[in-house]
Amino acid sequence: MSLTHPPSIPISIPTDFDSLVASSPILSSSRITHYQARIGSLLYLATHTRPDILYATTFLARHSQSPTERHLSLVNKLLEYVVHTKDIGLRFHSGEGIVLYASSDASYACHPDRKSHTGITLHIGRHSGSLYSMSKKQPVVALSSTEAEFVATTEAAKEIVWCRLLLFDLGFPQSEPTVLFQDNQSTIKLLTDESYHAKTKHIDVRFHFIRELITNGVVTPEYLPTSEMPSDLLTKPLPRTSFLRLRPAVLGPDK
Repeated sequence: MSLTHPPSIPISIPTDFDSLVASSPILSSSRITHYQARIGSLLYLATHTRPDILYATTFLARHSQSPTERHLSLVNKLLEYVVHTKDIGLRFHSGEGIVLYASSDASYACHPDRKSHTGITLHIGRHSGSLYSMSKKQPVVALSSTEAEFVATTEAAKEIVWCRLLLFDLGFPQSEPTVLFQDNQSTIKLLTDESYHAKTKHIDVRFHFIRELITNGVVTPEYLPTSEMPSDLLTKPLPRTSFLRLRPAVLGPDK
């Protein structure tokens, strides 16, 4: 693959699959197999050492059964990005201690069925790379961006509980509540102020799990601006400048 300049990640991925089908023909059977093989390789990479490509890869993986020429073009563009950034990956910094941090974010009603998208990162140390990353479509339709963020924080809380237990078994018990960064002030109020109950009583009981964890001192939500939010990288296509600014927050800064 001969390229003269490093490309950006595919930032123009559309979320409307029907428009891709209408504007581009479906691949032949043999080329679908080829597409699926490439997606499998990218998923392995995205879930192990390159969470910066997780959103794009999971989007393309959702269309593995009937990909179009446009999908294949986007896969090739993503591979092109990986080739030019093969020297980067997760970076962990030992000087910060074994302290768990997390971030959660949501892209509201971004899917054709109006469901939102969740992004989650877990970090050992405030400025280390992501120990665990998640980028997935939410299972329910949220009625507001605040509610979408509420659902995302609950998913993050479940991963926090698992990781805290793992660290305990490894001999690194977490003596303080795990900080969960969130960029939506209204969501933080919903999580911590019971007076907002009337606004959330329609939300499925399972998503209130995080409130109990906050009460019990397992999780504590803290505000972090969107411009610094690692999990924002996992919820939507970003402009090149935003993507490059947030990439070190997910992979860990080179210091």
